[in-house]
Amino acid sequence: MSELGGARIQVSLRALVQGGLEVLVMELLRLGALSTEELLESFQGARLLRRIAAFEVREAIARDAEQAPQVRPILGQLRRHLFENRPWPPDADFRRLLGCDPTPYATRRRLEVACQLLRHTHLRVGEIAGLVGFSTSKGLSDALRRRQGMTPSRYRELHMPARLRDRWKRALAPVRWRIELDRTRAPRQLQPALARIGQGLLE
Repeated sequence: MSELGGARIQVSLRALVQGGLEVLVMELLRLGALSTEELLESFQGARLLRRIAAFEVREAIARDAEQAPQVRPILGQLRRHLFENRPWPPDADFRRLLGCDPTPYATRRRLEVACQLLRHTHLRVGEIAGLVGFSTSKGLSDALRRRQGMTPSRYRELHMPARLRDRWKRALAPVRWRIELDRTRAPRQLQPALARIGQGLLE
């Protein structure tokens, strides 16, 4: 057992051996003992957040490679270049064994990482899109809508742990109050834009 921020966290030896720091930090994030802001300050940036969020996805790709050795070279390339926005050539063996071609498979796996980041961080949707290999936030939104039937902001609203969501809303409350005050004083033609800005703070 270890102490951090008043919370007692139990991390299995097996998890630490397999994933080291990445697994430990993910557990701390999930339990609310470490905030995204503290992580960014301590470990220098969103790329580490992506690496942590991708841990389970990379393990899933490795398991697929074990079960489908005929396409192991393709899966190895996908695993190494997971966050590159690139087309992969169709492959009949890949489609037969895994149910789809390499490009939709890579998109699905990148979406899984994006969903982890939506659930466990306060990164903006546009930042997450860039981190996981979508050229625009609209590209991520469209892909998630096709896969999950909802926008990234709605997905986050439904799946982010309540403790993280409440902490975020409390932190943003003074800013949103100021925007709302400015909106009531602004000319009528500017009010819709200010309302969108205030709402966008939670996306």
